[in-house]
Amino acid sequence: MGAAVGLAVVGFGAIAWAASRPQTTVEFAAGKAEVTRGRLPRGLADDLSSTMKLSPGARGRLEIRGRGETLKLKMVGLDEGTEQRVRNVVLLRKRELGAK
Repeated sequence: MGAAVGLAVVGFGAIAWAASRPQTTVEFAAGKAEVTRGRLPRGLADDLSSTMKLSPGARGRLEIRGRGETLKLKMVGLDEGTEQRVRNVVLLRKRELGAK
C-alpha cells in the first residue's frame, strides 16, 4: 500500500509539473519575436513581430498557458506599454490558439 501511495504522489507531481509549464514561449529582443517553445499560428507570430517593431529596444518573454477561454499570459521583462500591446494582440487571436 505504501508503494502505491508513493507512486500516486509521484504521478500527481509529474502531472502538476507538466500542467504548470507554458505550452508556448516567445522571446522578444531586437524588435523581433521568436517562438522558443511550442508553436503559434502564423498570423499571430507575424502580428507579435510587428508589435515589437514599435519597441525595438524591448527585451522579454511571453509564456502562454491554456487555450481559448482559459488562456493565461505571463510576461517577463517587458515595460507596461509593450506588455499591453502584446496582450491585446494575443487576446484578439485567442481562438486561433485553441485550434489544434
